[in-house]
Amino acid sequence: MFQSDLKNIMAQINSALENAGADNALPGNAFYLENGDVLCCQRKSGVHRFPYQDGGFTMWAFSNGVIFACEGVLNVFRPIHQEHDSSVNFFACVKQSDGTYFPISILGGSKQIFEPYNVRRFLVYSNSEAYYIADCDIATFCIRASVTKNKQMCFSFCAINKQDKPLEYTLNTYFEALLKNSEHDSMWSKGDRFSRYLGEGRFLLGRGGEEHHTLLIERKIEGGKVEKTYHTAIRPDYLGCQSCNIGNAESLKFGRFDRETDMGSSYTPIAAEIIHLVTEDDTRIDFLLTVSNSREKQEFNDINSTEIDSILENKTKFDKNRFQNTVLEFGEWHNEKVNSKVLNNFIKSLQKQVDFCSMGENYVEHLLGVRDVYQQLEQAIIWSPDLAREKVVRPLNFLDPSGRAPRQLSFPQFEGQIPQMDLRAFIDQGNWILTTFYMYLAYTGDFSVLDEECGFFEIVDDTKNLVKYTDERSSALDHVLRVCDYLISNIDPDTNCLKILHGDWNDAIDGLGKTADEGKRYGNGVSVMASLQLYRNLDETAQILKKIGNLDKANEYLAVRKKLGDGLKKHAIDTNEKGEKRLVHGWGDKQAYKIGSFCDSDGVSRISFASFAYWAISDLIKETPELRDTIVNAIRSLDSKYGLMTLYPAFTPDTPGVGRIAYTGEGFAENACAYVHASMFQTMALFLLGDSEYAWKQIEKSMIITHENADKTTFVMPNSYCRNEKVCVDGYSQNDWFTGSGTVLYKNFYRFGFGIEPDLDGLTIQTAAYMPCKEAKAQLLMKGKHIKFVYKNTGCGERKIFIGGVEADAKYDELMRTKKAYIPSEIITEGMVIEVLD
Repeated sequence: MFQSDLKNIMAQINSALENAGADNALPGNAFYLENGDVLCCQRKSGVHRFPYQDGGFTMWAFSNGVIFACEGVLNVFRPIHQEHDSSVNFFACVKQSDGTYFPISILGGSKQIFEPYNVRRFLVYSNSEAYYIADCDIATFCIRASVTKNKQMCFSFCAINKQDKPLEYTLNTYFEALLKNSEHDSMWSKGDRFSRYLGEGRFLLGRGGEEHHTLLIERKIEGGKVEKTYHTAIRPDYLGCQSCNIGNAESLKFGRFDRETDMGSSYTPIAAEIIHLVTEDDTRIDFLLTVSNSREKQEFNDINSTEIDSILENKTKFDKNRFQNTVLEFGEWHNEKVNSKVLNNFIKSLQKQVDFCSMGENYVEHLLGVRDVYQQLEQAIIWSPDLAREKVVRPLNFLDPSGRAPRQLSFPQFEGQIPQMDLRAFIDQGNWILTTFYMYLAYTGDFSVLDEECGFFEIVDDTKNLVKYTDERSSALDHVLRVCDYLISNIDPDTNCLKILHGDWNDAIDGLGKTADEGKRYGNGVSVMASLQLYRNLDETAQILKKIGNLDKANEYLAVRKKLGDGLKKHAIDTNEKGEKRLVHGWGDKQAYKIGSFCDSDGVSRISFASFAYWAISDLIKETPELRDTIVNAIRSLDSKYGLMTLYPAFTPDTPGVGRIAYTGEGFAENACAYVHASMFQTMALFLLGDSEYAWKQIEKSMIITHENADKTTFVMPNSYCRNEKVCVDGYSQNDWFTGSGTVLYKNFYRFGFGIEPDLDGLTIQTAAYMPCKEAKAQLLMKGKHIKFVYKNTGCGERKIFIGGVEADAKYDELMRTKKAYIPSEIITEGMVIEVLD
C-alpha cells in the first residue's frame, strides 16, 4: 500500500508542477495537491513544518530535514534550530564504479552540495504522515514519517527502482535521542544517556538517573535483498573522523563502520545502521520507535506493515470525518489578491492548526499555556465537541483553590509527579477560561460538563513556581465560579477596574503592575483589556447561573459588572485639549501615568489597540455608541503594509513603566508590529462596528497566503510580520503553528464574516453587510445538529434571511450595520438550511 501511495503521490506532484499557478500555489515554493495535501519544494530561505500527534505525543516534520518529537516537557530528540543537524537521518548511498558510495539525503537536511542523478526533493504533508521524497534518474527514495499511536513513531522507507537492472545501494540510518525533560544536557546529565544494540536491527536508547525515559527502535525489511549490515551505538564510529558531521561522515562513502559497537554511554550514544541492499523492483523497511517513561522492560513489537498502513488510513478518515463537521467555503473573491481555491484549502489547513493547538500537551515550547489553549478550544468545539469537552475540563485541575490559574502548566508523566508550572500572575488567564466555558455551552448545550469533578494544586511559592497536591475536589462549575471570584477579588476599589498584576495578554507590557511600595509585589495598576474581558465574563457567567437557577449569584455578578463598566467609562477614556477621546491601554500604580494615551510616561501620544478592540468585543460599546467612530478611526490609524499593528509609535528603551516591551525592537512582536493575533482582534471589532469592507481588507493583508516573502510555514498562520527596514527585516515571522492568530482568524470567518453567533438559548445570524464574494457556504455542528449556511448575492437590493425556507423577521443592527435574525435552540433541526440573500 505504501508503495502504491508513493506512486500516486508522485503522479500528483508532477501534475501540480505542470499546472502550477494561482489555483494551487502558496508562498515559499509550496502547492496544494488535488486532495488538499501540501507539496513543499525546496526553498531558498525559510522552513515549513507540520505536526503529527496522538494523545499528548507530537512529532514535528520540518522541510529542512529535521525531525523533532516531544511529549509535554519531554524532548525525545534535541530541539533543533535551522542551523543544526537533525537527530534523525536517512541516506540512500548509491554504489559507484570505484566501489565507494554516493550519499543521497532522503530527508534533505544533510544533502551534498553537488549531486549526480538529477535529484529532485519533495516533501508532501498529509494529515497523518509526511512523505520525504528524493526522486532521481535511477530510483525514487522516500521516507514516510508518522505517529501511529501515543508515544510511537514510524519511519517507513521505500525505494522504487527506475532502472532496467538491479539497484545496489546502502541505507544509512542515524538516531540520536535526548530523552530529557529540558532542551539540553549539562556536563553531569550527559552521562545519564546510554545506547544498546539488541540484535536484528533493534536498539534501545535511554536515560537513567532521576529521569528515566527510553526509546526502543525496531525495524522490518520487506522486498529487496540484504547483503550485509553494520551497526554502531556511538557517534564517533558513525562519523569515522571527529571533524566530520552527519552529512560528510566517512561511513557514508565507504559503506561500513571501521568497528561495530553494541553499547554506548560517555561518547554520544546513538542507534545507527548501514544496510547493504539490492533492489529489483521496490524495497520497504519499517522503523518503529516507541517512547516509554516507565522503568519496566519494554516488549518488542511484531512489526506488521499492513497494520501500520491501516492505522494511518484510519487516522486520516477519523480526522476527515471530524473536520467535516465544520466547513467554510468562499466563491470567487472580489479581487485578485486572494484566490478562492487556495483560500478554501487554506481554511482547512487553518482548521488543522487550531485543532492541533487545542488537543496537544505543550504550547510553543515545553509547557501548555492556559490562555493559549482555551482560546484555541473556543474554535475546536465546533467540529470536535466530544474531544474538546475533556480538554476544556482538564486544565481546571491545576487551579489554586483561590481560583487563580497558572500562566502555563505541564501534565504529570506518572502518578504522584508534581507538574512543572509557570506561576507568573498574569491577570487574564481566568478571563479566557470563562469565555471558553460559556462558548462550549452555547455551541453544545451540554450543561453536564459543569458537574465534572476536578481537583486543585495549591500554590506554595509562586516566585519559585512551586505547587503541592491537595485533596480538595469540587465540580467544574465551582472551579469556574472560583475563577470569576478570583478576578473580582483583584478589582481595584479606587477605580473599579481590574488590576494587571504581572501582566495581561500583551505579555511584554508587564510594567504597569509594579509598585515602589515596600513589602508589596504589585500595585493597583490596571489593564483595560482584561477589565473589558471581565466585563464580558460577568455577563457570560451570570447567563450560565440563570440557566441553572442560581439567580442570587447571577445578580451578584451583574452588580459587579455595572460598577466595572462605570469605572471603565470614568477612567479608561482619555480626553485631550481639543476634546478628542482615546481609550487607554492601562495605567500604572496609583494612576501615576497612563499608557496608550495622549501623553504616555515618555511624553508621547500613543494608540494601543487592545482597549479599542475589546471595548467593542466586550459589548461595552452598546452603552457608549458615541465612541464608535473613535474606535474605528483609532484602529484604522494602526494600518501598515502587513495589516493592523499593536500600537504606534513604538516604545523605546527609555520609556519608563511599561516593562519588557521597552527593550523589544521596534517593529517586532507586540512593539509597533503587525502581531497578527492582535490584528485579528481589531478586525473582529471592525466587523462588530459595521466597518466590514475594511475588515475584509485587513483579513487579506493578514493571511499568510498573500505574502511572498514569508519565511515560516506558509499554509498556517504565523504570529507576526515583523518589519524594521533599518535592520533588514521585512515580513519576518517569529513563530508559526503555535499562535492565537489562527484561531481568531477562523473566528472572524465564521462568527463575524459568515455571522454565525451562538448563545445559551439559540443562534444569531449576523452576516457582515459587505461580503467579498458573490457566494459562500458553511456547514456547522450547532446544538448537536448539523446545519448548513448559504450566502448569495443575487442582486435583489435588500438583504433577506431565510430559516428552513421561511423568511425570518430580520432586524437592522445600528452598530454592526447589518440585518440580524435570531433562531431559538428549540427550532434548530438536523440539516436545517439558513440562507442569506443580498
